[in-house]
Amino acid sequence: MPRWFTVLALLETGARYGELRQVRWRDIRLKEPARITLREGTTKGRAGKRHERSIPLSETLVDELPRLRAAACRVNGGKMPRGSDIAFLTPKGKPFPTGSRNLLVFLQRAYEHAGIAILDEDGHKLNVHTMRHTFATRLLRQGAAIQKVQKLLGHRTLDMLIRIYNHLEDEDTRDAIEALPRLIARSETDVASTKRPH
Repeated sequence: MPRWFTVLALLETGARYGELRQVRWRDIRLKEPARITLREGTTKGRAGKRHERSIPLSETLVDELPRLRAAACRVNGGKMPRGSDIAFLTPKGKPFPTGSRNLLVFLQRAYEHAGIAILDEDGHKLNVHTMRHTFATRLLRQGAAIQKVQKLLGHRTLDMLIRIYNHLEDEDTRDAIEALPRLIARSETDVASTKRPH
């Protein structure tokens, strides 16, 4: 079972490792509206409150998940996985353990191979949860409303999302400023007077 399926799903859904490792095939819908359901009891919640969350699937995942099912079939002696079977498995076809250390070792090798530093410029170490941050930042950079990102990540309030998951840079905000309408119209005469003489 290729681990990259799990990595791709983490990057494309923003699910926590602990949530994704418990997804069963019955929780995945590839037909429209394609989505993955993170069941109540598997999601993280405050004060013991856990709520079911549904995440629309990207075209990438809709294309790749049938390959994951085919790989599961090969590992399972040619038998198609049942709805109750865990979808994302280790290379040996077993459920991922509670701790993410094994997947982290794989990721660190991938980071090194790609030339990505394990420590960022602020001294934060890249880990499995980093993919959740990447998911949120990618959505925000594409102009997704922050409330939609909050819902996809399963946060009850915007506070945590704003404090922790917002990794936008100065350049990411340029388009917002450029989209503002001009407050003072410039006439053609004004424009001509600002041009330098040859």
